[in-house]
Amino acid sequence: MRNKYHEIMSRVQVTPQMHDRIMRKIMDMDFDEKQDKWKFLNFDKRNLYVAACFVFLFAIVFTMINKLDLDTESPQLATHDVREHLSVKELSSNVGYRVKEVENIPFKVDKTTYFSYWGNMAETIYSGENKVVVFRMTKGDEDVSGNYNVFNDVKNVHAGSYNVTIKGNNGLYNLATWQFNRFSYSLEIDHAITESEMLKMVQSVH
Repeated sequence: MRNKYHEIMSRVQVTPQMHDRIMRKIMDMDFDEKQDKWKFLNFDKRNLYVAACFVFLFAIVFTMINKLDLDTESPQLATHDVREHLSVKELSSNVGYRVKEVENIPFKVDKTTYFSYWGNMAETIYSGENKVVVFRMTKGDEDVSGNYNVFNDVKNVHAGSYNVTIKGNNGLYNLATWQFNRFSYSLEIDHAITESEMLKMVQSVH
């Protein structure tokens, strides 16, 4: 039980906004009216401020304990390990495999940003001209895009060595997903492009 308590305490996060709201309410209370009742404890507002902090934290902890299965970790308490990296080389080192890159972006790229998720999924964001392309890859065969919107146009096509599913609306496409050599990939662009443009972008992944 003690170990579980320390584990939960390490995960409790009180945002600055939450803290400020609680403390404002405490400091706005008129404790002077009840001052006589507390004289024997020699309390002042600073004592009450500290005590309130402890009460608030313990309330959160014991609420979590009541909701936890003590033999298994609750999914609600799982931490999201998201890290930004300086280069594709650094990103590859973190996820444990060579992260591919996209060469044929249909706009001028001004900035490239690299992220890893949970130490196994790689994400590269290409941005410029107020447009964005998000490329993801990870080991396995599940959809790595995270986009579960319903599209009117869904097609299975070939792009070089890849068998790709492209999704969009009205003959234009925003999303491509595929699996190749035990990896899953996705390419998503924030503005719809033609099938030809999407396939050229997919084929340029290497």
